[in-house]
Parts: sequence; C-alpha cells; structure tokens
Amino acid sequence: GVIELLLHLTALGARAERRDADYSDANTSFGVPSGEQSFSPRDSMWGGHASLSRDFGEAASAYLSVARGYKAGGFSPRSDVRADFKPEKATAYELGLKAEWLDQRLRTNLSLFQTDYEDLQVPVFRAGSQGLSSIVQNAGEATIKGLELEVVLALAEGLTLDAAYGYMDPKYDVYLFRDPVTNVVRNVADQARFLNVPKNSLHVGAEYNLHFSVGQFSARLDWFDRGERYFAPLDFVSTFNEQVKDPGTENLRARIALSEMPLGSGSWEIALWGDNLTDHDNVGYGI
Repeated sequence: GVIELLLHLTALGARAERRDADYSDANTSFGVPSGEQSFSPRDSMWGGHASLSRDFGEAASAYLSVARGYKAGGFSPRSDVRADFKPEKATAYELGLKAEWLDQRLRTNLSLFQTDYEDLQVPVFRAGSQGLSSIVQNAGEATIKGLELEVVLALAEGLTLDAAYGYMDPKYDVYLFRDPVTNVVRNVADQARFLNVPKNSLHVGAEYNLHFSVGQFSARLDWFDRGERYFAPLDFVSTFNEQVKDPGTENLRARIALSEMPLGSGSWEIALWGDNLTDHDNVGYGI
C-alpha cells in the first residue's frame, strides 16, 4: 500500500549577523597595575528555524521543530578582573502533540524538548575582600531536556478547569572556570548549577463565567507551585549560594468581578482580587 505522510512545512527561516565592537579602559580595575586594556571582538553568528507538522484527522496534530539561536559576546566593564566572553549558541529541538477529546471539551498539548548550548553565558557574583563584583563567563557546554503538558477541560457551561506541568533536567557537560588568581582553567561541570531553572513547575486553575442581562460575573482561582532555584552557578565563588536560594514558590490567587455593566455610552467593572492568599514566604532573588 501507499503511506501518505501529509507533512507540512509550517515555518522556515534563517538569519546571519556580524558584530564588531571596540572597548578600552585605561584604569586599573582589571587588576593590571598599568597600561590600557582593550577589547575588539569580531563575531559572526547565524541562526534559523524549521518546523514540520502532521495532522491526524481534525482532532489531533503533531509537530517537530528545530531552531538555532545566538547571543552576542561582550565584556564585563565593571569587573575587577579582565572578563570578556564569547557569543552563546543554542540549538533547540521540540516534538509535540496537540489533541482534542470528548467532543472538543478536553484539549491537551504535550511537548518534549531539548536545548544544546555552546559557550553558555552565565552571570557570576564574586564576593571577596574588596566587596561584590559581577561578571559574565562562558560556562562551556550544557544540555536542557524537559517536557511540558497543558490540559484544558470545559467541565460545564461557563466552568473551565486548566492545568500545566513542566519538567526540566538541566546539565552542564563542560563548565570551564578560570581561577582569577592562579589563571588555572578547570572543568567544574559536576559542581555547577543552572540559574533560575526549577526542575518542576505546576499550575492548576479554575474559571467560571456567567452572562446575565446587564453584565457578566466571573471568578478565577489559580494555584502555582515551583521548585527550588539557585541564583549563582558556583558555590565556591558565591559563598552564600545555598543560603540565598529560592527553596520553592507557592502562590494562591483569586479574583471575582462584575463586568460589562452598562454606564452611559460605555461600561464599568468592579473586581476583588487577592494574591499569595496562603501568605507563603516566596523568594524573588538573592545574591
């Protein structure tokens, strides 16, 4: 028999960029007793995106996408040591499935992804006897694997439930760290942490809408749960990294409203809302 693949090319693009920059500093903030420090990076970068999709009837479709991106290199002018860094490159792969069930009352989106990084740029806070300084370094190579699942269910007329779960497994393959004192480079991939990347995140919500003759009543409830996050990559550089980490975020939000109420030639709305209703101690950032 003949197998009809019915693959559709849904996106295709490419971009190339050339970046030239010049920087010089005649002071001694790089730890050099005298002489001017100069940087003249010349970077050629390219990226692109391609996506294929396959329909399975009217209720389901799958897609595969590949994308390459970049972030320009530069330097950390406020650092007390010389700190220039190279462009960052990332290649992302994603495989997904979108489907509708139960006469379109249930919608699910599932995606699996992997992103491979080269010369990943990470901010590093250096605490020393002369205070705190911040630099950007190229960590080396890293891989992030994960999945995302979204579910939306129309439970009854006007009542909708939705949920989303995300999982990420980040790993440094190579993290080259140059000691600013000894100038020795070593691979610390087994000690390095990813910044602001929780392994698990969960959201569950419910919404109710009721239309009546002179307006609309709506109510919304959301629960968020996110795993622990670190704000610096290396504990031996940022000595308080463990103490200032985000141990995890929990947040309960609620909102009720009367809207679309006629007033002259327009309309008005009144709403009551609350955030962090469980009074959980959430950490925004720490250094």
